[in-house]
Amino acid sequence: MHVLTRKISMAKVVCLLWLLLFLIVSGFGCSKTPSPDQVVTEFLEKLKQWDYEALPGYFAEEKNIRDLESSFEGALRQEEDAFTAEAYRKAFSEKLDFKVISSKTEGNTAEVKVEITSINMPRVVADVVGKALPMAFAAAFGDEKTRGDVEKMTEQMFLNAITDPNAPVATTSAVFPLKKVDGQWKISGDEEFGESLVNALTGNLGKALEVWSNPALVALGRKAFAEGHPLGWRYSKNLKPSGNSS
Repeated sequence: MHVLTRKISMAKVVCLLWLLLFLIVSGFGCSKTPSPDQVVTEFLEKLKQWDYEALPGYFAEEKNIRDLESSFEGALRQEEDAFTAEAYRKAFSEKLDFKVISSKTEGNTAEVKVEITSINMPRVVADVVGKALPMAFAAAFGDEKTRGDVEKMTEQMFLNAITDPNAPVATTSAVFPLKKVDGQWKISGDEEFGESLVNALTGNLGKALEVWSNPALVALGRKAFAEGHPLGWRYSKNLKPSGNSS
């Protein structure tokens, strides 16, 4: 009877050990191969934390991170004023939110669509520029100190605007392309992807800057500046995309 009981007990132990081994192996297998949406989520979390050193590990090639860095124009690592940089980063992190909308996998490639909510920089820029331009035009005819003071005031206005708890936000979508490298999912976006990501992270700032960099608008600004018109920038209300500066 004791022998039979011992055999049953040993059988239970063996079964439990096999079950435990299976669970351990399964768990390790899952942890070693994050899904495409998990990779994107982890990447955005690192970006939100400004953990720049960790970002290259999420890309398929070194060129991919260089393309992203080019899109950010070094903003992740270079800032003259450390205090201002930290304030910008804090505001960015507090406002940044994201949600995976869809994930599609085909063989060794995948696409993950994400909705990114961030500070609405076009609105912030429009508001600050609208307030700062009259001062800038007035300072243009002043001395170097006056121009420097206006520049500092404008920077402070930007800082106040983005750190405002009620700063406007915008939601923009971005599509992350991924591919498998040595069995691991990696982001494989090019410079175009980098630009779309930066655009989403800044609430479509890129599109706003396209408007401000319109050659006709630049020409109007120069004309107004040359004429000494303090409100010359208001002429832009009648500006057409294909407008002429004459």
